[in-house]
Amino acid sequence: MKKYLKNKVPIGTIDKNPVYFDKKDSSLYIVRKKTSFLETAGSSLIMIIYVIIGKVNSKYYLTILGRYQFLMIGILISFITAFVVCYATFHREREVEKLQLEEKAMRNFVLRERKNILFTYLSLIILPLIIIFFAYLFITYGNLPWGVVSVLFMTIYFMFFYNKIFLRGKIINNLFRQLNKELENKKKTIVTLFLYQTLDLIPTI
Repeated sequence: MKKYLKNKVPIGTIDKNPVYFDKKDSSLYIVRKKTSFLETAGSSLIMIIYVIIGKVNSKYYLTILGRYQFLMIGILISFITAFVVCYATFHREREVEKLQLEEKAMRNFVLRERKNILFTYLSLIILPLIIIFFAYLFITYGNLPWGVVSVLFMTIYFMFFYNKIFLRGKIINNLFRQLNKELENKKKTIVTLFLYQTLDLIPTI
């Protein structure tokens, strides 16, 4: 079936295929990943622009003011690039399949994605430090590749937010609590049946 992904939240991957949570019916969907032209073009746009800028105006970045302006333009381009890539993902029809997982497979998936969420949250702390570090090197020494690296990390940072990272964490944690509650209810049921059988309150099969 074909569906738009704008009302769905990416929560992980299975066999390198993205898995989405539908906020309307609380179902899981898997997308057989195919890279679109817009996604490829968007991810390449920033490199092409910065190579051109570096070739044409490399003398301009010899000044401190020019380096600051380079980074300001870089922030804008990073923002637009991340928006274009994520818009192309969420606002077009994709071939999706409803995902049905057994309890064990579902638990393994949720546990794995909880770890990935933790690493992503750590990345939200580490990435700004990397961006600032390379931006500082670029401003101090005027080496253009350091400026480009800083801007590339900015693009990744913006894409985290466009991909609904905090909502993803909330959904994964809700699924984890739901699985634990179901497991606890099963244990209570087993214990109750065992007690009934022990007390001969129900016939033993």
